[in-house]
Amino acid sequence: MRRSLLYSFVEKNASLLVTIASTVVLARLLTPAETGAFSVAAAFINISQFLRDFGVASYILQERDLTAQRLRAAMGLSLSMGVVFFALFFVLSGPVAAFFNEPPLETVITVLSLNFLVVAVASIGTARLSRAMNYRTVSLINFASTVTFSVVSITLATSGYGALSIAWASVLGVVTILLGQIIALRGNALIRPSLRGWRPLIHFGSFASGNGMLTTLTQRCPDLLIGRLMGFADAGLFSRGNSLITLFESALLASVRPVVANGLAALRRRGGDLDASLLQCYGNLTVVAWPFLTVLGLLAHPIILIMFGDQWLPSVPPARWLCVAALFGTITTIGAMAFTSVGAMRTLFSLQCVNVVLVVSLVTVGCFIGLRAVAMGVVVSSALAALLSLHRIRATFGVSITALAKAMGRSLVVTAAASLPPLIVLTSWGFNGPHPWSPTLIAGLGAAAVWTAAVWGIGHPLWPELRRLAPNRRSSAGVKAEQAAREA
Repeated sequence: MRRSLLYSFVEKNASLLVTIASTVVLARLLTPAETGAFSVAAAFINISQFLRDFGVASYILQERDLTAQRLRAAMGLSLSMGVVFFALFFVLSGPVAAFFNEPPLETVITVLSLNFLVVAVASIGTARLSRAMNYRTVSLINFASTVTFSVVSITLATSGYGALSIAWASVLGVVTILLGQIIALRGNALIRPSLRGWRPLIHFGSFASGNGMLTTLTQRCPDLLIGRLMGFADAGLFSRGNSLITLFESALLASVRPVVANGLAALRRRGGDLDASLLQCYGNLTVVAWPFLTVLGLLAHPIILIMFGDQWLPSVPPARWLCVAALFGTITTIGAMAFTSVGAMRTLFSLQCVNVVLVVSLVTVGCFIGLRAVAMGVVVSSALAALLSLHRIRATFGVSITALAKAMGRSLVVTAAASLPPLIVLTSWGFNGPHPWSPTLIAGLGAAAVWTAAVWGIGHPLWPELRRLAPNRRSSAGVKAEQAAREA
């Protein structure tokens, strides 16, 4: 588990550096309206991808007895759904563009629909490599895909392709993943599809695909609603503000989520102590996520100014509120990983249904007020979703609220400590001057130093894990003895 997390974390952060570089360039090549056009098209595609997947990837990860026939049935179902959704979006691209009164949207949706065909095959290979905990290979393939996306998008944007530059880059990035899997699996990536034995997949996938679709709908419905009710320029500004959260996803959760979910599923298959591992997940993830998001929200103005330019400064207020929403979203994400690992898809589905209703209703009201109101609506819905998730975690796993509060209580202390340097710098120098680099760098490094000191000072369970990464660390026995002494 630790080795897999390390591979995934290194890959995601290396990919993050490449993504940041390309985003900085694209923010100066594409207008807010062009960015909004891609965001709306991608929202439709991403929501539908979970229907296309139909829970096949999750089925492969959690199935106790994954036979060759079940694997062929998974490929057959995935490929069939991919063909159906490609044809559907190819036909509907024109009507969707007409609905938004944006003719260029038709071509963007048509190009992105190609992803349905490629992902249908690539998702099976990714699930097989993840089930085997072969995250070294997965990480290398994903990094190659990120580089491909960045190079293609910048090249095409420079040539004046607008929103199509990101669309074609997305397709070629997925093609890179498929080619990497063919090389890694030595030709076994292209499994002969079959529909025999599809019933277990349909039973599992009906809830799994619904969960995935509702999760993505929750994340992307603001783009759709803003694009329809407020215009593509506002949708682009909201999307750019939300890109700060995407950076956080790329830096931490995207690297942790697949490894932890697969690790919990493997622990369940072996009959291990799932409750203790779950509490450890809540403690270790929130102590990283909450300080990171808090500092990100405080530094939103200089980060957006430095990375994207002054044309994107109107996205700062919603970006700060979205960071608050992501604090609650971390709790919901951990809960989703836990429910998936034990196959509690019905419970997860019911939670997602409530969350979608909350987000759609609150965001719709916010669209008639402004972008800040939209972001505040997302905060309220995220907070309520987190409370519901914790309630169902207690009912499903028998974990007490006291244990959960203790696991996450230390994270609040560390978060408060890490936010002090940015607040001091903000009060002393501000970030609105012509040269925001220096105060931003001081605030960020100060927050990192205080975070490290706070994790060590309160004896957080994450500290022994950090010590393992030290180049000249002591033996694991010594680390365990130190932890036992602290607990005593």
